[in-house]
Amino acid sequence: MVFDIHFAQLNWLYFIIPTLVGALIYRLWLYKPVTYQYTLVGLMKQMGIRGSALPSRAFFMLRFALLIILSFLMLKPQVVDKRSKLPVEGIDIMLALDLSGSMQALDDLKELKSRVAIAKEEAIRFIKERDDDSIGLVVFGQNALSRAPLTLDKKILIEIIKELDLGNTVDPNGTVIAKALATSLNRLKDSAAKSKIIILLTDGVPSHHDMQPHTAIDIAKKLNIKIYTIGIGGKQGGYLYNSMVGYQLAYSPLNTVLLEQIAYETGGKFFRAKNQKEMRTIYEVINKLEKTKRDANLYTQYKDTFMIGLWIALLFIILYSLLSSFIWRVI
Repeated sequence: MVFDIHFAQLNWLYFIIPTLVGALIYRLWLYKPVTYQYTLVGLMKQMGIRGSALPSRAFFMLRFALLIILSFLMLKPQVVDKRSKLPVEGIDIMLALDLSGSMQALDDLKELKSRVAIAKEEAIRFIKERDDDSIGLVVFGQNALSRAPLTLDKKILIEIIKELDLGNTVDPNGTVIAKALATSLNRLKDSAAKSKIIILLTDGVPSHHDMQPHTAIDIAKKLNIKIYTIGIGGKQGGYLYNSMVGYQLAYSPLNTVLLEQIAYETGGKFFRAKNQKEMRTIYEVINKLEKTKRDANLYTQYKDTFMIGLWIALLFIILYSLLSSFIWRVI
C-alpha cells in the first residue's frame, strides 16, 4: 500500500503562518526578559557563580515545538491510503444494438412490446447487474454509430439507452451487422482488460452495402475478443401495425447461419430470443459465463492522525512540567 499525507483544513494556514512568524519575531528581536535584583547577586558575581542560559532556551524550544504541533493538528492531518484494493469480477463489454426498421415489430400480441423496447429493457437490466464492468454501446441501422464509449458510469449509459428510438439516432433503412462489429472492435482494441466481449443483437440480415463479415471476425480473433450473438424474433416473423387492418404478420428474415458463424469462430455463443422471457434468460446465461477476477480500486481511505499528534503534544507538556518543577526550578 502507498500512503500519503492529506490536510483537511488547509485554510487554517492563513492564520497559523502569520502567528508563528509573529511569535518568532517577537521572541528573537522584541522580547525583553524580566530581571530581578537580589541582595546576593553581587556576592555570587564575586564568587564567579553565573546563571546558565540553557534552561531559558530549552523552555523556549519546548513551547515553540508545542505551538507547532498544535498548529499542525489544526490542519487536521490524515494518512491517505490510495491503493486500497478489493478483488472483483469485471470485464469490458460492448453492446451492439440493432435499430433498423424491423425492430419495431412485435413478437407477442399479448404484451404489445416492440423488439427494440424489449432489447432496451433487458440491456438495462443486464447493465445494472454488471457493477464492476466497463460497458459501451454501438447502435446500427443504415450505418453504425458509437453511442457510448466504455464506461463505468452506468447511470449515464442507462439514460442513453432509454432515449434510443428508431430513426432518432441512425437511419433505420438498413442493417450493417459487420460495420457494427468493426465499430465495437475499435472501441475495445485499446482496452487493457484481460477479457473483452461484444454482445450483438439483431433481427435481420446484413444490407448489401455492409462490409464483409469475415473481416470483422478476423479482427476479433486477432484481438482475442469473443462475440455473443442474439437473434431476436420468431421463425414466422413479427407483427407490424397497419392503420387499415391493424396488426398483421410480416416475414422478418434472420440470418442465423451468419450469427452462428460469428459466435463460433470468436469463441462466443449464438442465442435466439422469441420473446422477452427468452431474452432475459439469454442475458442471464451470458452474465454467468463472463466472469473474471481482477483487483479494483475500492476507495481512497482517509485515516485521522489527530490522536497521535495529541499524545506527542501531551508528552511535551509533561516534559516541560518535569523540567520546570524538578530540574530547572525558578528561584
